[in-house]
Amino acid sequence: MAHNIARDHIIEILEKVLDKAITQKQKRILLILHDDNFRFVTTTKAVKILAAELACADSTVWDSISALKELELVVCNG
Repeated sequence: MAHNIARDHIIEILEKVLDKAITQKQKRILLILHDDNFRFVTTTKAVKILAAELACADSTVWDSISALKELELVVCNG
């Protein structure tokens, strides 16, 4: 069964799926990482900065980064 789904509708569906697939903390991490200042920062340093910014443990950020990496929403540097 084939359906012609408009591109806008596909984007809307993907946004809903993503909204269910990631946590609020992961969303905040993505928003913070959107800043180009993180582009050339090592993952370890980024985790330290994110943990301080989010007032949470480094391990929480590592877990979130791992989940986002699995979804291919982030790419880690060193």
